Amino acid sequence: SKKQANKELIIRKSIIKENLLKNTPTQDDLENMKSYGDNFEKKVGAVYEEKGYIVEYRGLELGLKDGGIDLIAKKDNKIILIQCKFWKKEDSITHKMVKEFYGNCNFYIDKQRLDRKNTICLYAVPSHKSISKKDGTYKIFVDNHKKCRYKVFE
Repeated sequence: SKKQANKELIIRKSIIKENLLKNTPTQDDLENMKSYGDNFEKKVGAVYEEKGYIVEYRGLELGLKDGGIDLIAKKDNKIILIQCKFWKKEDSITHKMVKEFYGNCNFYIDKQRLDRKNTICLYAVPSHKSISKKDGTYKIFVDNHKKCRYKVFE
């Protein structure tokens, strides 16, 4: 039943969290974390598909060879380059990570000769809290909002 499945998921998540806090994730924990991340990518992609975008699932199809861009959503002449991070821990997404993503996007835009005016870099996260306020990460999004932003997908 759905209720039983939800209960099992909550138990699995609590075991993973417990093991991560001990800094000893098992292989099973790592596979579950990847599964949560993959499901988050699918969820974000589905949101854009519902809005009429054609979505390329690079993270799922190419794995580590995705060039730091998990999804590419295209509609009319608009392109959204998306990095999905299913990280809920407070301040877990850092300045360095966002700068790297923004650099990956710029490299991709140049390589593919995309129109910069119609291309947006988007960081998809499960919570506002995951964007670090301590190291200037949030400021990157504020300063570059037209080109690089984040969006919460709950």
